[in-house]
Amino acid sequence: MPRRKNLALKDIRKHQTSTDYLIPAAPFRRLVAETIQDVANENDLCIQQNAVNALQTEFEAYGVDLLRKANLIAISKGRETLLPEDISLLSELLK
Repeated sequence: MPRRKNLALKDIRKHQTSTDYLIPAAPFRRLVAETIQDVANENDLCIQQNAVNALQTEFEAYGVDLLRKANLIAISKGRETLLPEDISLLSELLK
């Protein structure tokens, strides 16, 4: 178990020092394009790459912040492991 924990901490440190996206760019761009087409009901809409990059930056920052806050809930319950109930509780608190 200590080895898995060390590997997880090493992976976290790697991502904290990196400026790369956590989600691969191509699948995220497809998701954005699909969402825009669904909302606008048109197939010929375009979105600039700078706009996709801005969306991805904000989306990832929001996700990281959400997980950080949910982790605080897990810690307050005396656990090191984040559970779905922690994220559900945070979602209720943020309503």
